[in-house]
Amino acid sequence: MKHFNLFAILCIILMFFYSGNVFSQHAVSHNSKFPFIDISGDSCVGTGSEHHDRGIFNGAGGWSSQVTEGRIVLKFTPSIYPWKYERLCIAFTSLMAMADSLQFDIVIYDTSGTSGIPGTTPVFTLPNQVARPISGLPEYSWFSFDISASPQLNNGSYYIGIKYDASQASQGEKYILFDCDTAYSLWPGYGWSSQIGQWAEAQTVWPLYRCFGMRTMGSSPNGITNINAPIPVNYNLKQNFPNPFNPVTKISFDIPKSGLVTLKVYNILGTEIATLVNEVKNPGSYLVDFNASALSSGVYFYKMETGGFSAVKRMVLVK
Repeated sequence: MKHFNLFAILCIILMFFYSGNVFSQHAVSHNSKFPFIDISGDSCVGTGSEHHDRGIFNGAGGWSSQVTEGRIVLKFTPSIYPWKYERLCIAFTSLMAMADSLQFDIVIYDTSGTSGIPGTTPVFTLPNQVARPISGLPEYSWFSFDISASPQLNNGSYYIGIKYDASQASQGEKYILFDCDTAYSLWPGYGWSSQIGQWAEAQTVWPLYRCFGMRTMGSSPNGITNINAPIPVNYNLKQNFPNPFNPVTKISFDIPKSGLVTLKVYNILGTEIATLVNEVKNPGSYLVDFNASALSSGVYFYKMETGGFSAVKRMVLVK
């Protein structure tokens, strides 16, 4: 029991020490060798996140000191549109925790380059970011950055990553890339350096580095989501889910042609109580959130009208 108490006290001391102002930005740490001091993991996990790593890193690498400008980006593609990327999380190895921290810009590129590679100019830049992993922690640390000011993505993908100057004595040979096992498929990443002078596929620059330790978090900004799926053949209004619900449910519908779409909610007396959609929509499949927190329990109906198509479904609110 005495040993357990000493171990618990040690854990609390370590958590207090590493949760202070040592990290910059919204940083949190993760350590795979000593999980009892895993403070909270990175903040890009859960619903709405995209992971470009396996959480297990076997090595590290980065630009050499001959690179006066280096960029490293990964391709992120949301499963639904529109989409707002809100946070970028990056894992930096503690091998780069030397006298100075890594200084860099976060950059986002569209896919306007030849054959869908990154474009020539960032669509968004978050300058002057800093990360300083703790050398006392083996493996790596996660750092989280707010990118909610970046443009909304209405279709396609973004390349998201960092740009920094490795020629500075304090920045050269910083370790920011990670590899998984060789059986793991390569992520669609690109590197650009002052030496290469153009975007190159990541595996041609770093053949072994497959994970890169980057994650993003985001969400649909307006509650009306364009699902990334083939254009439907027929009009269709689907049953809400969950049903019964309390207090939020989702309603999906398909439209094969552009046109004005209305989606309204009525009570059992036929009184209109909410308009969820009233705008022109392009062909596609859509998902709408309905929050009934202000309503009382009971039976409600939702009706969709567009292009000569009309349909009504029944739903039940149970509080």
